[in-house]
Amino acid sequence: MKILIAGGTGFIGNTIIENLRLDQTIEYHILTRSHKENYDNIHFHQWDGKNLGSWKVYIDHCDVLINLAGKSVKCRYNQKNKNAIYNSRIDSTYILGEAVSNSKQPPKLWINSSTATIYRDEYEKANDEYDGILGEGFSVDVARKWEESFYAAYTPFTRKVNLRTAITFGKKAEVFQIYKDHINMYLSGRHGKGDQKVSWVHELDLVNAIKHFIEHEDSTGNYNIAAPNTTTDIQFLETFCNLMGKKSGLPVPEWLLEIGAFFCGAETEMLLKSRWVFPKKLIKEGFEFRYPKHREALQELLQNENRKAISSSFEKLEELVI
Repeated sequence: MKILIAGGTGFIGNTIIENLRLDQTIEYHILTRSHKENYDNIHFHQWDGKNLGSWKVYIDHCDVLINLAGKSVKCRYNQKNKNAIYNSRIDSTYILGEAVSNSKQPPKLWINSSTATIYRDEYEKANDEYDGILGEGFSVDVARKWEESFYAAYTPFTRKVNLRTAITFGKKAEVFQIYKDHINMYLSGRHGKGDQKVSWVHELDLVNAIKHFIEHEDSTGNYNIAAPNTTTDIQFLETFCNLMGKKSGLPVPEWLLEIGAFFCGAETEMLLKSRWVFPKKLIKEGFEFRYPKHREALQELLQNENRKAISSSFEKLEELVI
């Protein structure tokens, strides 16, 4: 099997490759803006994310195309960054659509990234793929246009799956580190009012969902990639603190978060927007989450991190002894 990943050098791309690359029956082709050396069954190709180039030959005969390209939203939403966020997502999706449309043997499946932020700031009920209510504002508009570009591409021989992904927690995820930093600084009583819903997904469940879409040829359209058990900000932080062996810290009001976000070059939306998302289609198709509850997910990530730290300490000790 040949899998082509556009924007495959980011956190999610690396997570997919790390968890699947040991399968030597899969050959990876990664589109990236920077030069990288090939290794094992992974091949890197340069592209600019907006123009057809020599990389298009790898669209032919590839079985699966996964598009993860897009500027990180960890930035201030000034006009320059807004334009970059729009363009990096829409341009890359458009040009991949051109390559697939003109391919002599197009991919069987095209998985395109989107975001669960497309739904409104929700406190009343969970948004699923069938009757979820879309929101308003910059981030929602980005998601709408991103998805419009994806579905507008003429690809009659390629099945399409659109990932409305919730906040993804992983060992190398920036958001995971942000939460830990807040806890270590004892600023973890709550973010804002604390009653906002936190929809999230463990990195391995995201990878397994992608495997599910590859293996199930009837899977098509929009999918919410989020654990089925949403919690509140206060409950999430309380569990996180408990697992880290810390006491709950001070509540952080919205105005203080705004100041902190300004100096960190970010926005508060990630922490303050109430995301209540339910993966109804995945569950209907028989998908089982390995980490359906936030305690289990956080516990695994923190234990994994501790194991790495202990292993590193032993390695340093061995060097000293030798």
